[in-house]
Parts: sequence; C-alpha cells; structure tokens
Amino acid sequence: MKQFILKKGKVIYDEIYDGGGSSFGINALKDEKVKSVIKKGNILEMCSGPGFMGFYLNFEGYADYLILSDINDAHDSYIKKTIEENNLTNTKFIQSDGFKSFYIHNNFDTIIMNAPHYSSPRKGGYVNREEELICLDLDLEFHKHFFKYAKNYLKKDGVIILIGNMGGIKPEEIIDLAGNDYNCKLIACNRYGWIRDSRFYVLEIKLNG
Repeated sequence: MKQFILKKGKVIYDEIYDGGGSSFGINALKDEKVKSVIKKGNILEMCSGPGFMGFYLNFEGYADYLILSDINDAHDSYIKKTIEENNLTNTKFIQSDGFKSFYIHNNFDTIIMNAPHYSSPRKGGYVNREEELICLDLDLEFHKHFFKYAKNYLKKDGVIILIGNMGGIKPEEIIDLAGNDYNCKLIACNRYGWIRDSRFYVLEIKLNG
C-alpha cells in the first residue's frame, strides 16, 4: 500500500488502481471554475477507485457524508484503511456497477465522476483487468446506465461534475447521452498537470425542471 499525501489528509492506494484521480482529477477540482459549482453536503464519487477526489473534498470540508462507489471490490480495503488513518466517521464504500447494487436512498448535493474515458477497446489490449476497468466503457453502457438512474439520487438543486478526456469520449457524446432530463455545460478544459498529451474537460450537469 502507498500513501498519497494531501494538505489535510492522506489516501491509501496502490498504483494499479489510480486512474488519474490523484493527478488531473484533484487538479480539476481545484480549478476555480469547478470549485465555484461544487455544492457542500452529501457527496458521491462514482467510479471512485481508491477515492482520491472524494477524500480530497472530504478533507477540504465539503462533505457532510461521503459515499465512494466502484465496480471493483478491491478498493474496499484501501478505502477502509484511509478512513482509519484519517479518523473519518462520515465515509462509506459501496461496491456497485453504477447504481445496480446501491442499497441507500440518499439524495446527493454533488456527484463527482472520472469514469472510463474510452468506448471501444484499445488496440493491443490491456495489461490487466484493472487497467481495462479504468479505461473502457464498452459502447458507453456505463454512461447510459448512469444517466438513466442518476436523477434518482441527485437533489433537485444538486450538481454532477463529470471529468472526461478530449481524446476519448467527447463532451458532445456525454451531452447527447444525458438527454432532456439534464442540463449540461462545459465549464473547463485543461491538461491539469498531466504530463502526456491528453486534455481533460469538466462538465457541470444539473437536472432540468
């Protein structure tokens, strides 16, 4: 296990489970344009991995209650260790493929998500199952599921903050998937400290009506 040290806490993780949350994910949340739309209260990080972004918001005082959720149950032990190391009492992990295994009915003020960035398999395949889970949302099935059910878990005045990759699933595709139930706005685009060529966009998504 490794430690990712932040100013107000630390996240326990393993490098094979870091899908960029420790770098461009947290850096995107620090962007003033993004910070201005984050709502304090109940927070969900979907596709959380070890929970870099969710724990960051928790350490910064945004979360009354924090749910971290990921399809990969390997994150459970890391998240429990982070909770223990930081003496947190307001955080829980739910192993779930999207909302399929959710057993809570909280309405969230903010949902943050750094979901898989690609909708078709990589040429040459993947190093391991973990890399495939981080990278691939085949035919956008996860995103379709997310937008079908997210409205049931978001407060009427809540916000979804979605971080995507300009080299993968385009913001226009996300906006089209979201459909008429949501109002989507592209609020930021930057490399956010990423040393390779990728640029990352941030969508502010709210319920219509």
